[in-house]
Amino acid sequence: PLDSRVISITTLKGGSATNVIPSEVVLGGRHWFLSEKGRQNSWSRMEEMAKGVAAAYGSEASLERPNPEHYPPTVNDPNLWSFLKEVGSAASVSGEVLEMEAPTMVAEDFSFFQETVPGLFVFLGQGSGLESM
Repeated sequence: PLDSRVISITTLKGGSATNVIPSEVVLGGRHWFLSEKGRQNSWSRMEEMAKGVAAAYGSEASLERPNPEHYPPTVNDPNLWSFLKEVGSAASVSGEVLEMEAPTMVAEDFSFFQETVPGLFVFLGQGSGLESM
């Protein structure tokens, strides 16, 4: 099954002089995942890689988890999705609801809501308008 993850290092802080090796360097960033298992695996793999690279250079590394620990994965409720497809096809001019072929790594506040109440995160559109030209 698809369980992709994306890790982006977006900040690098260390030292303040161009001719002195800093005693500490801090990397920061974000990670996205498609499942809770992916989130857990991301943390263990990042820690494993950071400590391995640091050890290869005779140094040490540690990871600090933010609180809250980023966004949970945004996962649609299957029963609500079935209902939406049925209602959406009846309301659609073409009679169809397009389903995305692959999940996306949206990181939304909505995912916290979905941890408590079943929900759907959908992309609504009405077409490009070019079909009638």
